[in-house]
Amino acid sequence: MWKVQLNFGSTPVHIGLDGIGQEKLDQTFHSDAVFGALASVWALVYPEDICDAFFQNPPFRVTSCFPVMNNIEFFPMPIGLLDKYLEHQPDLVKPLKKILWISRPLFEVCLRKGENLVSDPLFQQALIHIPHNREYLHIKYLSSQSKIIASEVPRLFIDRQGRQAEEGHIWYFTKLYFKEASWFFLIHFETSTTEKQKKRLETIIHLLGDTGIGADRSVGHGLFTPNIDKQYKLSEAASPREYLHLSLTLPAPDDLQPSLVSSSRYSLTMRKGAVTFPGKGNMRKNPVRMFTAGSCFSYRLKGQTVPVLTLNEGQSDETRIYRYGHSFQLGMGENI
Repeated sequence: MWKVQLNFGSTPVHIGLDGIGQEKLDQTFHSDAVFGALASVWALVYPEDICDAFFQNPPFRVTSCFPVMNNIEFFPMPIGLLDKYLEHQPDLVKPLKKILWISRPLFEVCLRKGENLVSDPLFQQALIHIPHNREYLHIKYLSSQSKIIASEVPRLFIDRQGRQAEEGHIWYFTKLYFKEASWFFLIHFETSTTEKQKKRLETIIHLLGDTGIGADRSVGHGLFTPNIDKQYKLSEAASPREYLHLSLTLPAPDDLQPSLVSSSRYSLTMRKGAVTFPGKGNMRKNPVRMFTAGSCFSYRLKGQTVPVLTLNEGQSDETRIYRYGHSFQLGMGENI
């Protein structure tokens, strides 16, 4: 497993949400976007590798991006993990429901113990600092000087014909700044992945850092310096009771079992957007509902990557746009 840390320094980042304007932004870079960014750069450097098989059976799987604060990695809080505990702790319902991220030491305890996390001394120690850490479950107090800051700036509308600013027409653009913080994502390689593909992926990651992610890359937004740890490990359960997803997941037909919903804890998100083609302008991609990171299932899901837009169908220059939905999952809670 690789860990790729995106060090933005003072460079701002804008990960937009679907809709009018660019006031709203996403607080993370989801796994489908991570894979899409890597695949786009891969197609420029190694076009001979890009085909339908590359998307249907990718040589690697990726997580969404998660925060790093004070050199401590944070992971998504497993959905519903503390529900039984909160039934007997009504005073903690409100603060614990706000927790979005869990620090790596607690996360690894969570992977090993599952719902029994609440009896661990680390968890009890973390409860002391909840009023200060807010969205983060951590065993120490996180300084307010170390965080990810959203900044909204005004911009003027420009008349496309006269190239003049339209008086009184202002719109707002929001961007993220990382102060003593960054993002990271994980990569899992399939058994069939070759050393050549791994070397090419490393090249692509560094090139992606030079081209950037998100909006306004042409003016320097989204640029980062990657730091790759090729020996990264997490101590997950050896005989797990359930599986925690760290990516957006679109279940494959073989994943659909009666217990998929009944014995699971999950949330859904709608992924959509547009893509620009020369001579065709902006074209809408078909929306897809996906399980979010932090969802937990009683069995392994494979996931799938599906086409969400097809141009010139049936012709020699047919082009497909894909939405990545393969699962990245870890075993959680020993099955005793």
